[in-house]
Amino acid sequence: MDTVVSHEPFTDRLLFHELVHVVQYEKLGLEGFASKYVRGFLSGGSYDGIPLEMNAYELDARFAGAPEKVFSVADEVSKVDSCWQVLMLWRTFHEFNTGNLIAG
Repeated sequence: MDTVVSHEPFTDRLLFHELVHVVQYEKLGLEGFASKYVRGFLSGGSYDGIPLEMNAYELDARFAGAPEKVFSVADEVSKVDSCWQVLMLWRTFHEFNTGNLIAG
Protein backbone atom coordinates (compact mmCIF):
# COMPACT_ATOMS: atom_id res chain seq x y z
CA MET A 1 0.00 0.00 0.00
CA ASP A 2 1.35 3.42 -0.88
CA THR A 3 -1.51 5.74 0.02
CA VAL A 4 -2.15 7.80 3.13
CA VAL A 5 -5.56 9.40 3.66
CA SER A 6 -5.96 12.11 6.26
CA HIS A 7 -8.63 14.57 7.34
CA GLU A 8 -5.92 17.00 8.49
CA PRO A 9 -3.11 18.75 6.58
CA PHE A 10 0.01 16.69 5.96
CA THR A 11 2.91 17.65 8.18
CA ASP A 12 6.24 16.02 8.88
CA ARG A 13 4.82 14.84 12.19
CA LEU A 14 1.73 13.27 10.60
CA LEU A 15 3.84 11.51 7.98
CA PHE A 16 6.20 10.26 10.69
CA HIS A 17 3.19 8.93 12.63
CA GLU A 18 1.94 7.06 9.58
CA LEU A 19 5.42 5.69 8.89
CA VAL A 20 5.44 4.28 12.43
CA HIS A 21 2.35 2.31 11.39
CA VAL A 22 4.25 1.08 8.32
CA VAL A 23 7.00 -0.28 10.60
CA GLN A 24 4.40 -1.82 12.93
CA TYR A 25 2.76 -3.47 9.93
CA GLU A 26 6.13 -4.75 8.62
CA LYS A 27 7.06 -6.20 12.00
CA LEU A 28 3.66 -7.70 12.85
CA GLY A 29 2.38 -8.70 9.42
CA LEU A 30 -1.18 -8.18 8.23
CA GLU A 31 -2.81 -10.62 10.64
CA GLY A 32 -0.78 -9.49 13.66
CA PHE A 33 -1.31 -5.79 12.96
CA ALA A 34 -5.05 -6.17 12.35
CA SER A 35 -5.50 -8.37 15.41
CA LYS A 36 -3.59 -6.05 17.71
CA TYR A 37 -5.34 -2.97 16.34
CA VAL A 38 -8.84 -4.38 16.79
CA ARG A 39 -8.09 -6.00 20.16
CA GLY A 40 -6.49 -2.75 21.28
CA PHE A 41 -9.61 -0.84 20.33
CA LEU A 42 -11.90 -3.30 22.08
CA SER A 43 -9.84 -3.47 25.27
CA GLY A 44 -8.92 0.24 25.26
CA GLY A 45 -12.46 1.38 24.59
CA SER A 46 -11.55 4.02 22.02
CA TYR A 47 -9.12 5.07 19.30
CA ASP A 48 -6.95 6.75 21.96
CA GLY A 49 -6.72 3.46 23.87
CA ILE A 50 -5.23 1.45 20.99
CA PRO A 51 -1.63 0.54 21.96
CA LEU A 52 -0.46 0.75 18.33
CA GLU A 53 -1.82 4.31 18.13
CA MET A 54 -0.39 5.19 21.54
CA ASN A 55 3.00 3.96 20.32
CA ALA A 56 2.75 5.97 17.09
CA TYR A 57 1.71 9.13 18.98
CA GLU A 58 4.52 8.72 21.51
CA LEU A 59 7.09 8.31 18.75
CA ASP A 60 5.73 11.17 16.63
CA ALA A 61 5.87 13.43 19.71
CA ARG A 62 9.46 12.34 20.31
CA PHE A 63 10.28 13.12 16.68
CA ALA A 64 8.51 16.50 16.78
CA GLY A 65 10.19 17.47 20.06
CA ALA A 66 13.71 16.78 18.84
CA PRO A 67 13.83 16.00 15.12
CA GLU A 68 17.63 16.08 15.16
CA LYS A 69 17.79 13.17 17.62
CA VAL A 70 18.03 9.88 15.78
CA PHE A 71 16.29 6.78 17.12
CA SER A 72 15.20 3.47 15.67
CA VAL A 73 11.46 3.23 15.15
CA ALA A 74 11.85 -0.50 14.50
CA ASP A 75 13.52 -0.98 17.91
CA GLU A 76 10.80 1.04 19.65
CA VAL A 77 8.05 -0.92 17.90
CA SER A 78 9.71 -4.18 18.97
CA LYS A 79 9.69 -3.01 22.61
CA VAL A 80 5.98 -2.24 22.41
CA ASP A 81 5.27 -5.62 20.81
CA SER A 82 7.01 -7.33 23.74
CA CYS A 83 5.00 -5.25 26.22
CA TRP A 84 1.80 -6.11 24.31
CA GLN A 85 2.54 -9.82 24.66
CA VAL A 86 3.07 -9.45 28.42
CA LEU A 87 -0.16 -7.42 28.72
CA MET A 88 -2.16 -10.05 26.82
CA LEU A 89 -0.73 -12.84 29.01
CA TRP A 90 -1.63 -10.88 32.16
CA ARG A 91 -5.12 -10.14 30.82
CA THR A 92 -5.72 -13.82 30.01
CA PHE A 93 -4.42 -14.87 33.43
CA HIS A 94 -6.59 -12.26 35.16
CA GLU A 95 -9.70 -13.23 33.19
CA PHE A 96 -9.08 -16.91 33.88
CA ASN A 97 -8.73 -16.26 37.62
CA THR A 98 -11.84 -14.10 37.76
CA GLY A 99 -13.93 -16.45 35.61
CA ASN A 100 -14.26 -13.85 32.88
CA LEU A 101 -12.17 -15.56 30.23
CA ILE A 102 -13.21 -14.41 26.78
CA ALA A 103 -12.35 -16.67 23.86
CA GLY A 104 -10.14 -15.13 21.21
